[in-house]
Amino acid sequence: MLVSFLQTFTVCYALALSLFVVETPVNITVAFCFLFISLLLLSKPLVSKCFDWLLSLASWKPIGIGSIVIALPLLVWSVGTLGWYYHSARLAIFLVGLMTLLKGIYILTLNLTPLKNLMHSVIRHYYRVTIPLSFLCLLASVFILTRSYIGPVPDLSNCQSTEVLAVSCVVTNPEDMVITPDKRFLLVSEFGGIAPLEKLTSGQLALVDVSSKASVPLAIIYSDNTWGDGYCTKTATSPFSPHGID
Repeated sequence: MLVSFLQTFTVCYALALSLFVVETPVNITVAFCFLFISLLLLSKPLVSKCFDWLLSLASWKPIGIGSIVIALPLLVWSVGTLGWYYHSARLAIFLVGLMTLLKGIYILTLNLTPLKNLMHSVIRHYYRVTIPLSFLCLLASVFILTRSYIGPVPDLSNCQSTEVLAVSCVVTNPEDMVITPDKRFLLVSEFGGIAPLEKLTSGQLALVDVSSKASVPLAIIYSDNTWGDGYCTKTATSPFSPHGID
């Protein structure tokens, strides 16, 4: 109950902040939420005040209704993409939403006396309860931050697209890419390697049509060397190994 209240509030606030204000990746936001909860659980005075306020309420019905109202959007958003259960942040938000929904149903339908007695017991044995919970939230934070995707990794060596990822094997060793302003093409640099660390091969700048996936090599025009090193003798027949673009 304690963790559910804290998770619901922090996840909702941080998720809204991530999606609509600062556009932070969701897994970073959710990981921060669990870290915040982990630290907050160690503050007995603050949590005790929250418990005292809850226990002083004449009716918990608004909390039950509010929990259900909050839980439903969390559940809908978390399952709103293909393979959502392979993304640790969405899975965490789904579990928080499910806990919040069950909490709301419990408050509205069952006797609250056992729950209130449990809250009194938690306060009496506070750190015995909250230190393990705090450690679990810390582990969840680290896991979500370091393992955003937890699903299977498909073998794309045969250039076969999947339901999630479209593959196009029309360039060799793409090192960097940038989309053109009209969003129609990708400018790709085919990196040829760095001698003597590896065998140097020729690459080229390629223009990939986003719609057709066709690749068109771009012609490189060598002008006179008027500002570079005077000993540079690159010509059109020299190995070309384009590196970073954007």
